[in-house]
Amino acid sequence: MGKFGSRSIALRPKPTGTTKVSTKRRNGPFRFLDLPPELRNHIIEIILLSTEYLHQDILHLFLSCQQIYSEAASQFYHHVSLDSIQLGESLHPFLAGTLSRVSARQHVHTLRVRFTMREKAYIIDGLCTALRDMAEKGRLQHLRIEIGSCFPGNEFWGWDESHTYCDVRVGSGKGKGQVITAPLFITKPWFQTFVNFLGDTRIPKTSLHVDAEDHDKFWCPFHRAHPSGEKCDGWWKGKSKFLKISRPNLVKALKGAVPITPA
Repeated sequence: MGKFGSRSIALRPKPTGTTKVSTKRRNGPFRFLDLPPELRNHIIEIILLSTEYLHQDILHLFLSCQQIYSEAASQFYHHVSLDSIQLGESLHPFLAGTLSRVSARQHVHTLRVRFTMREKAYIIDGLCTALRDMAEKGRLQHLRIEIGSCFPGNEFWGWDESHTYCDVRVGSGKGKGQVITAPLFITKPWFQTFVNFLGDTRIPKTSLHVDAEDHDKFWCPFHRAHPSGEKCDGWWKGKSKFLKISRPNLVKALKGAVPITPA
């Protein structure tokens, strides 16, 4: 057998020393923040998702210190869905107020917002400001906007003369300066604020979806093509409840639109 053959290994003498295991206990409280971030996040996830913990336990977790609050909030508020349709002309409480270091919305990573344009016309400025702040000062990376039905349905028009069709001059894109017939509301400051936001959300991934029932009322020129490639010709032939709108096409077509004053 060679020097390193199986026989020499079998006859190798056993070590005489013994390994000592320390049984010394740590005095004082357990230093949770000394754990690696990955392990802390796993423990926090267990506390937040487990049904064995009471609401009071979760509240104590959030109130322990600023760092643990931030780590817990980044998981608890990672994905948020807000339905503002039932709130009328009010901004959703989750989005209201000044963004601060303890604001829950600064920890949101993925946000879904659903509303109707009719009720939200007067708070578009506040909505867009809140969403931009969440991207610039917070952690918002994904935004999905869903506009509910009846935009612009018969209820939207009312009898106000500002909600009628008229000649509108397009302000940007390839058709800059072109005159089109369109609803006058697209020239209003609140709608232009919304269009400008869609053109520069500051959010890495933003998508706009509208109720399929409103396809033929306003959105037909801007939605994505049918999966079959078939042209809709004004009538949506798909089965999806929401249509995905091409934001670049919408912004190019309507940004900077101004009404033409009758002679």
